[in-house]
Amino acid sequence: MLKYRFWDNVWFARAMLLFLGLSLLGTGLRMLFGDQLLYANYWGGAVFAPFALAMGALLLIILVIKWNRLTEREPELKGKAARKARKAKEYRSTIDDFDKPWRGQR
Repeated sequence: MLKYRFWDNVWFARAMLLFLGLSLLGTGLRMLFGDQLLYANYWGGAVFAPFALAMGALLLIILVIKWNRLTEREPELKGKAARKARKAKEYRSTIDDFDKPWRGQR
């Protein structure tokens, strides 16, 4: 069983995307309203403000469109379905055996 982690929380992921999108959008707008097309990022590199604006808007659009499907997980299988899934995962077809050396046997 996987250990539960805080960042696996659906609401945490959504909040982080919202924060990132709004911060990029806000930074791009602030620079454009200040009559600057470029600003320096943390490492000193130049960032094109309309690009930051577009990336922030894109993140917010993705967040709205994919709100429910963003962090869905597969349901945990139980019983017969779990056994069939495990067996299917362990099955190796003949086409997958190409990496084994041929031993002259059938």
